[in-house]
Parts: sequence; structure tokens; C-alpha cells
Amino acid sequence: MRVSAQLNQWLLTVAAGVAVWYVTQRLLNGVAAQATKPAGEALSDLFAKLNGWQPVELTPLQIRDFYLTDDFRLNPEAEQVLWGVGDYQAALYELFGSRGGQLKEKYRALINVPITKENLQ
Repeated sequence: MRVSAQLNQWLLTVAAGVAVWYVTQRLLNGVAAQATKPAGEALSDLFAKLNGWQPVELTPLQIRDFYLTDDFRLNPEAEQVLWGVGDYQAALYELFGSRGGQLKEKYRALINVPITKENLQ
């Protein structure tokens, strides 16, 4: 019976030690992340400038001929990509009516042409 009590005490001590270690690691990781964040951002900005990084700019929507099936619908890959861009959705509704729709006949002249608000009027 005495061995069992010692074993229970030892297991309790080990469990408490693991719990203290876990909580300490979580706290230290959080503090370290906050303390190093400004330096990390500064280094990131510096390396971006040194390497010529520029933000990506969205180009005007363009319905390329190879995006279309024979019945003027977007192929599955083009549909997934183009409809996934929030800024293109208003133009796509105008051009196709709905997702999976056929390119309206009046807009077929815009195939392979950058599409702007002006040429959708």
C-alpha cells in the first residue's frame, strides 16, 4: 500500500510539473511574439524594399478566348478563378448573367479585351 501512495504522489508531482511547464511556455511564447513583432515587421519591410517588392495590383477583367467553351460559357477552371475575385463579380454578372451562364451576345466583342465599366455600358 505504501508503494502505491508514493507512486500516486510521484505521478501527481510529474503532472503538476508538466502543467507548470506548459503554462510557462505558452506565456513566454506570447510575450516573445509581442516583443519581437515590431522588429520582424521592420526587417520584412527592409528586405521587401531591398528586393524590389511591390504590391500586387489587380488588372482589369479580361475574358480570354481559351477561358470559354464552344457555347461561350467559362470553362470550370476559369469560372472558379474569375468568380473567386470579388472585384470581378459585378462585371461577371453583367457579362454572363449568373455563374455558369453563357456570355451575352452583345459582349462577345469584348473577348480578349480588358473589360472596364466604360465598355460594359
